[in-house]
Amino acid sequence: MKQLSWLSGKRGLMVHYLPEFPGNEQVDSFDLAGFLDDFDRSASDYLIFTLGQNRGFYCAPNEVIDRYAGPGRCSRRDLFGEIAAALAKRGKRMIAYLPCEIRGNTALHVGFGWNSADGTDQRRFQERWSEAIRYWSLRYGELISGWWFDGCYDWNCFHHDLLDYPLYRQAVQAGNPGALLTFNDGCYCIGHTRPFRDGFDYFAGEAVLLDPATGRPFLGPFTNAPVCPEEECVNAGTGVTPHLLVSTDAFWGHLNSAAAVLGDGPSLFRDPALLRPGEMELPLYSRETLSRTQALYCGSGGAVTFNAGIFPGGRLGPRTVELLSGLGR
Repeated sequence: MKQLSWLSGKRGLMVHYLPEFPGNEQVDSFDLAGFLDDFDRSASDYLIFTLGQNRGFYCAPNEVIDRYAGPGRCSRRDLFGEIAAALAKRGKRMIAYLPCEIRGNTALHVGFGWNSADGTDQRRFQERWSEAIRYWSLRYGELISGWWFDGCYDWNCFHHDLLDYPLYRQAVQAGNPGALLTFNDGCYCIGHTRPFRDGFDYFAGEAVLLDPATGRPFLGPFTNAPVCPEEECVNAGTGVTPHLLVSTDAFWGHLNSAAAVLGDGPSLFRDPALLRPGEMELPLYSRETLSRTQALYCGSGGAVTFNAGIFPGGRLGPRTVELLSGLGR
């Protein structure tokens, strides 16, 4: 583990850019210059960008996925690589987002040997999926400074106790031995303030909502959940960089309803059905709230990542960019 991490004291941006299959037309139309302009104005130190999630399509070429799942599941344009290279020229870092499982990505089940039965260790899947991860790691090398793996849950069909963590670490560090690694089990969303096991370089830190008064995350998906104590926010365990990841406008993705997570609980999120075409959800928090969040985490040697909604063409909400640009350092 990297006790003196490059992540320490930094503020980052995350976007969930997830084209539906077949996604080449959308990826080809991605406005790279416009996206980079929004990133630059956000004054972020790093970017967490989705290679893919559960929609059966990935924003970067991968010969291993082509071999096991057939052609057409990966973009012909190397969008991920273009963004990573542009960030490197700016002295900024890229963290790759990817699930460590494909339970919801049924298009890959057969080719990657996913077993939907309870109690399986998903050995064939893990071996093949780690091949795909290794391919990207070798392709991009030091352009990827870290990995954020989602979906590390306690499901019966793939309990996180059965995940081969050394296999994943070997894969992500094949191209960059210094790449940071974490796995997300829900973190603050389920009341956890530290990694659920040893061996992670930073805390995945997913949270649903912030307390507007303190800037600290709620320990659950509702505003009636307890607020994380300050001392728990800044202490993720020995050798682990504290880190918070939270949405600032849209719920992870533009036009994604928060209802699935928030249920009938109090919600700060605007109903996407009320948005006009081309309109992004407005920021959820004031500059003062996000400044408190940033000061707490970054000021203690941790890090904070603010997720922003992204349009299919690659632009962010202008009000969100304006908010982030005014946070300072």
